[in-house]
Amino acid sequence: MIRRSILLFVFTVLFLPLVAQKMAKVKLYDGRIKMKIPADWIEMSVEDIIMRYPSIRNPVASYTSLDRLSDFNAKVSATRWIDEDKELALQFFKASIYDLFDKVTVIGEGIKEINGREFIYFEFESYLRGGQASSAERKYSYILYYLEKGNTMVFSFRCPTRQKKEWYDTAHEMMESIRIKNIQR
Repeated sequence: MIRRSILLFVFTVLFLPLVAQKMAKVKLYDGRIKMKIPADWIEMSVEDIIMRYPSIRNPVASYTSLDRLSDFNAKVSATRWIDEDKELALQFFKASIYDLFDKVTVIGEGIKEINGREFIYFEFESYLRGGQASSAERKYSYILYYLEKGNTMVFSFRCPTRQKKEWYDTAHEMMESIRIKNIQR
């Protein structure tokens, strides 16, 4: 009996992260944006948004996992970049990321096409020292920036680094499912 329990535990730890996450299609920003998110994720409460994404601008969408450790956020940024400035914007956003954290390990960065639209992307692990050793944060993040006619849309996925293996494929599936009509209001 103990042997069977140990085998079940080992199987769960090793193979559960490999099970595909069930996804649901959602419409954001008055239907201008369509994408997939994990079906069991929930919309963040106003309190969660204020704590996790403090900003003057409210996000257009914020979702979190059931354990509230992993999340997705979409918002219109205050930065006003034009489409032709993608390379310059990439350097600006990169500097901003390095400025936010004590340590950044870049996994990937650049400009990529997703469903016929060009996005600036950053995929990285970050470390942010807290006031005490126990409050330090290590996170995996995947961020997309979409520039359109002086507007910037930011899509961000993040989770604790220890859960990166579990969420990596899902984060990519989410981001690569983004379809944008236009973000002009």
